[in-house]
Amino acid sequence: MRDNCLNPQSRNPDTFQRIYDYTENPQPKPLYVELNEEELIIDWDEKPSHRSIYPISWLMKYAYDPDPKQICNEPKLVLWDRFWFDKHPIKRHDVHSCPQSLWMDELCALGFTLLSNMSIEEMESFLTKSIGPINGTFEIVSDVKPTPDAKDLGDLMTGPEVLPHNAHNYKLSKFLMLFFYCVEHNAKGGESILVDGFRVCEDFRQKYPEYFKILSETPIVFRKFDPQNNYYFSYTAPIIQLDTQGNIYRICFNQKNCERTIPFEKTESFYQAYSIFYHYMKNPAYQYRFRLNDGDCLLIHNVRVMHGRTAFDPRSGIRHLKAGFVDWDYFIARRNFYQSKHLYLQQFSS
Repeated sequence: MRDNCLNPQSRNPDTFQRIYDYTENPQPKPLYVELNEEELIIDWDEKPSHRSIYPISWLMKYAYDPDPKQICNEPKLVLWDRFWFDKHPIKRHDVHSCPQSLWMDELCALGFTLLSNMSIEEMESFLTKSIGPINGTFEIVSDVKPTPDAKDLGDLMTGPEVLPHNAHNYKLSKFLMLFFYCVEHNAKGGESILVDGFRVCEDFRQKYPEYFKILSETPIVFRKFDPQNNYYFSYTAPIIQLDTQGNIYRICFNQKNCERTIPFEKTESFYQAYSIFYHYMKNPAYQYRFRLNDGDCLLIHNVRVMHGRTAFDPRSGIRHLKAGFVDWDYFIARRNFYQSKHLYLQQFSS
């Protein structure tokens, strides 16, 4: 209790960081204790004298008996496929009227959310103010459209289909929120494709447990050679990554930049597992397809939801998107702040 005192002499009232050094009084003893309906008051036996006041709401929130409480509530993950959306059609959330908590909870639960009625002038400022700084090494926001000197398969002049994948899996521990902003889309085709990678992995694990084990234990190399900026990124990891409890927490899946260099004796079984897993990703039953309209902004949890698009004919019109990333940590931290700020403001104003 003494180590968690909320007094401004124990914690900085602006940063909420601890300034009290517990080692200076390793066996604190209370001299006086008072409990009422609103707060717990303790006077400690130390010099100079010190009083701690704990609001009851704070005590209940941080209680660890019988189990530690979650300070911020995480929405339950909803694992989806195409048929799930037959009963739960996705809604475009007007960026000017939708409560921020609504689309944030949806992004957490589904792994994506779709905002609408956003002008290109307010795109960057909205993302920065609502979530956090846009992540970019060279271009903060890049264009996604057919270009003659395309550096990526998705920007070829022919507009071929882009199969489901996730981005930046050649970088170590990059948990990102990917966004696509639709500047203009009047071409034929070019529908966006989303796949819930966690749902695919769970179904794959249930039906092919041995193949799941192979893809979760066999490291492969993801590479990005960038001669324009003199970088060669490389990251080695399994396609399916599990935490210590066996839960899926990250998927690295991109056909175009993975090097499947497998020991000879494991090659055949790995490719069998990989082939079946890839067919899951390409199966329309797992794909949610929709058309981005001008002013739409699609937000995606990049390590969970795979993205792609159907083919389109650039001669039929324009399909011009803007794309970029925000670190997922900023999104979670902003959401946590809105959930818990009243608790902090209450405890430090006492």
